[in-house]
Amino acid sequence: MKYILIVTITSLFIFHALAKAESTDYYRNYVSIIENDKLSSSEKLGAIDEGLRQLSKNDFLLFIREFVEQSKNPDDPETVGISMGVFAYSYLRGSGKGEPLLETLNQINDGALHYWWKMALLHALHLDKYEALMKPEDVSQVVILIGKCSLADNHPFMLRKQALRCLYRYISSQMELLSIDHDGVYFLLSRKDKSAAVQGKDKQMLEKWKAIIDSYNEIIDAFNGKNPDISDTPGKI
Repeated sequence: MKYILIVTITSLFIFHALAKAESTDYYRNYVSIIENDKLSSSEKLGAIDEGLRQLSKNDFLLFIREFVEQSKNPDDPETVGISMGVFAYSYLRGSGKGEPLLETLNQINDGALHYWWKMALLHALHLDKYEALMKPEDVSQVVILIGKCSLADNHPFMLRKQALRCLYRYISSQMELLSIDHDGVYFLLSRKDKSAAVQGKDKQMLEKWKAIIDSYNEIIDAFNGKNPDISDTPGKI
């Protein structure tokens, strides 16, 4: 843990040393913490986290954009990349806490936000560890949002691939929950022949989940079509 703190603070400090002079109040507060020699590495991280968690969503994302703009090399994983990983967890404990998942996921398709932020956010969300089965309508929207990110030509390949893997883990996790809450529907989805008749609410649930899986499989096909030489992409369901 101590090593991680040192590496993270070092990355944040290197970033600050490379930054331009102009800044907003949010960024100046961050800089003042980094420059405070009286604070230990863990204290600096704690102060940064506390300050970020107090920001509104708009102010937080303003800080994220400025953090990238201040860097001479925004693609550097050892400065911007690591820092965004720290900030993503602060966001989800602050203004992003309790935010509807679909609203949070809209950020991964926001052209004004850097891809390092989008990757950090996808990682910090831990979509494969959701403890509750979501409504099919919401699962469908998650598939659409993450699928759009994985297929966007303006995104770097590592973000698109991470989005696809995240989508696969999310769908797999939701289907595990489906097997507990609606075992009959899950059984039919697991069969190669999904045409068996069901009644009532289970029929509606089955049809919605069949549409979700079809949508997911179309995304996999589209990704593989764009990247025919990549062999380790997630499989179809």
